[in-house]
Amino acid sequence: QPAHGDIGTVLATLRYRLQDRMQAAGIAVDWQVDELPAWECLTMERVLHLQRIILEAFTNVLRHSGADRLAVVCTERPGDPPELELVVEDNGHGLPGEGARRGQGLANMAARASAIGARLQVGSLPGRGTRVHLRLPLDRGPARSAPD
Repeated sequence: QPAHGDIGTVLATLRYRLQDRMQAAGIAVDWQVDELPAWECLTMERVLHLQRIILEAFTNVLRHSGADRLAVVCTERPGDPPELELVVEDNGHGLPGEGARRGQGLANMAARASAIGARLQVGSLPGRGTRVHLRLPLDRGPARSAPD
């Protein structure tokens, strides 16, 4: 269950839950997650949408990419307002070309991102992997410091 405002714990939990599956599939995962505060504006609903976007990205890597490496980067970008930036990038064969049959996963990710006010870009180059890039404005200050 995602915690209010605490995306760091959500990412740590996903790492714990998914590590064995990724390893069994022969995919090495490089986690580059900054220590992040809990943000007041990250309601449980918004955190749940973020969690589901990340899970869909991982599911796509497992099912479709043919990748053997995956990078997960999550950081806070300064600005007015600051932004949460999340990147999930694999080294697989990329997205199918124009006109190829696709499922609902990418559309669901886009709908979830839109529902929480995030900007989502999903792109790839044939044979060079897929990159999911999400930026979510953090329009209010931190609710509390990250735990030690």
